[in-house]
Amino acid sequence: GRIHNYQDKGILPLNKMISLERVKILESDNKMRLDVVATKMFPDFSRTQIKKWILQGRVLVNGEICAPKDSVYEGDEIEIDPIQEVKVSWAPENIEFEVCYEEEDFLIVNKPSGLVMHPGSGCYDGTLANGLINKFPELENLPRCGIVHRLDKDTSGILLVAKNDAFRNYFINEMQERRVIKKYIAVVSGDTLGSFEINDAIGRDKSNRTKMSIRQDGKEALTFVKLKEKIGNYSILDIRIETGRTHQI
Repeated sequence: GRIHNYQDKGILPLNKMISLERVKILESDNKMRLDVVATKMFPDFSRTQIKKWILQGRVLVNGEICAPKDSVYEGDEIEIDPIQEVKVSWAPENIEFEVCYEEEDFLIVNKPSGLVMHPGSGCYDGTLANGLINKFPELENLPRCGIVHRLDKDTSGILLVAKNDAFRNYFINEMQERRVIKKYIAVVSGDTLGSFEINDAIGRDKSNRTKMSIRQDGKEALTFVKLKEKIGNYSILDIRIETGRTHQI
């Protein structure tokens, strides 16, 4: 694919592309909604179509799936693959993962390390989403097969999966209203005293778009840290995050 600013004269209409198209956000569109900016970038398609593609995971920001209303920032890279539906498979596959709990509205699953959450750029099948559809075919009718939060490929852990639209919308709203408590235990090098908070905005690093950094124009990121135990040159910390930014912890 090509990377360019979308005001370049050489941009091709999306329906004439033959490969992945990447576009960088300009300063004039800093902090605007993803669906608004993407529609502006690709005028051949309606905002409704763009929004549908975003929900399907076919529009990525810096390689990650986002919601239509999420803000984008100068230097962010949006990619849209017009032929992705040909390459990406959301078909059922026999994927190994543990179902820890199930009831009418949701599942709790344990994602093993090495498993990607859902099909997308660079990973077209063999994901947790493919495995979820295989075990629970009704999830095919939900956006992202009911996945409402995510873990990195190499991170193992517990995930909540919605089984219907009502619970999916409820849980997403709970997260947006910050009523979901996120607690972690971390082992770190060095010493720390008592309790403290870290309240610095986080955004994409200007020189390396795959990393995050402290930026004045970033998104609010609030973390509470408490020393749990000190063992030699290491500290065990209780960590609670008020927000859920990429790489926050």
